[in-house]
Amino acid sequence: MRAIITGQVGMDKKPYLDGVARFAGQQGESVPVAHVGDMMYREARDVRPGRILDLPISRLDSLRRAAFKDIIAD
Repeated sequence: MRAIITGQVGMDKKPYLDGVARFAGQQGESVPVAHVGDMMYREARDVRPGRILDLPISRLDSLRRAAFKDIIAD
């Protein structure tokens, strides 16, 4: 099973989902978490932190697509 969580920038999704994964681990369950934004920054090493949304939409879409392909492949 996979769940995709979306939300606006700054909604603290990452700490919440990391907490969910920790809690699941304490219950003996594994919940892998993939942070799409982090994956996009790893793909776009030339982009400074906090500036990814300033990219042209075509590049942003390409980076997002690459991140989701990596997630699906796992």
